[in-house]
Amino acid sequence: MEDADRTKDQLLNELEIYHAIFDSANDAIFIHDIENGRIVNVNEKACHMYCYPKDEMLGLGINELSAGEEPYTIEHSRKLVEKAVEGEPQLFEWLAKDKVGRFFWVEISLKQAVIGGRSRLLAIVRDVSERKQTEERLTRINEVFLSFGNDPGKNIDRLTSLCGEILGGDCALYNCLKRDELHSSSAWNTPKDFKMVDKAKGHICYDVIKRNSDEVVVIRNLPDTEYLKTDPNVELYNLQTYIGRAVKFGGAVLGSLCIVYQYDFVPSAEDVKIIELIASAIGVEENRKTTEEFSQLAHFSIDRMGDSVFWVGRDANIIYINETAQRFVEYSREELLKMNVRDLEVNFSPPWWEELWNQAKEKGSFTFESKVRKKSGETTPIETSVNYVEYKGKEYLCAFVRNITQRKKAEGALLKREYQLEILSRTSQHINAILAVPVVMRTLVTSAMELVGATAGTAGLLQNGKM
Repeated sequence: MEDADRTKDQLLNELEIYHAIFDSANDAIFIHDIENGRIVNVNEKACHMYCYPKDEMLGLGINELSAGEEPYTIEHSRKLVEKAVEGEPQLFEWLAKDKVGRFFWVEISLKQAVIGGRSRLLAIVRDVSERKQTEERLTRINEVFLSFGNDPGKNIDRLTSLCGEILGGDCALYNCLKRDELHSSSAWNTPKDFKMVDKAKGHICYDVIKRNSDEVVVIRNLPDTEYLKTDPNVELYNLQTYIGRAVKFGGAVLGSLCIVYQYDFVPSAEDVKIIELIASAIGVEENRKTTEEFSQLAHFSIDRMGDSVFWVGRDANIIYINETAQRFVEYSREELLKMNVRDLEVNFSPPWWEELWNQAKEKGSFTFESKVRKKSGETTPIETSVNYVEYKGKEYLCAFVRNITQRKKAEGALLKREYQLEILSRTSQHINAILAVPVVMRTLVTSAMELVGATAGTAGLLQNGKM
């Protein structure tokens, strides 16, 4: 009886470890019935991600958690499930839907697994909404740059509108100081009664211009600040948040770019970078007089992106790179402009390139993972967002390349956690099936060795103060 109690306690301890690992995962974990696809278990992250309490989520199917729009439908999901059940793990992006009807992007790793002695469908789900938003923003910025004409004023209007739309503001303005007046040289989504010219002193943008700082200014709770009295727009339009930056070129202040909100808004680090980028682009455009100066604008803006940027032609020759790309692959600009994609891409082959080009031309844009070989010979995992561009009768691919070394390490840790879960599950099954203490001890020792990667191990029982 004593041995049985001890075995039961050990089993309970193993189950506690299992649930601790299961619920502490950073990604959502779903366990589905392999026959009907219904959810039989989820971790806390899954409940939080989809806004469901656990008791409501149990029993749901893939359909209830999907957008339902082509190709993110139950019919398409069945094909992916069938491949996973046949032993072919699936990794794909999916447009998900939470309990309140919000759509968001996820990346799903789907495979068959034996859990609790039964064949199940294991889904590891990661929210990639921020990554998708970044890709969409970069694409839109790229499109605006490519749409520039010879009229700097129209180009600035495009940039001001782009800033307001991307950052989700209620209004966006590019203001210039002329003597003691503030002129809204470019505006997006302004009210009909908005004054495009006003006395400058007291306005937030006036202070931003006068400070001559490179920092992005963020002011929340505007009604609780002095600007309620000095800036007439705060009270008139019930403004709550202001985000702005001085527009400069060559060290000289030309004006200010701002986005205002009628609600409390906290900008992300990426939001701050975007307003810096667009403010810099407006500064260059203000000084642009020739086509050559436009080229400087594109280089100036793209070179300061955090991701590596490559432009390549139909023959896979590299025709443009930004400064980040040079630092990443460890080649100089002169070296890279003489190189081909085959010199950097580990998986390059003529068929691979043809397939990539055709897919980009068909879809317009897509994202894939691969590895790049640096000048030092080191290979690094990357995520590449490819955009097909046709400009003035010529075809190009514009690729945004991101180092995903850290993400791959995190995925490796997740795979290790999955492996540990399988070991714990298998151990629980063995313990449930046997009661002989020596056999239980051997099972626990074997599992412990697997968990820590040991080559030898031992265990003993303490009885009457002796091992």
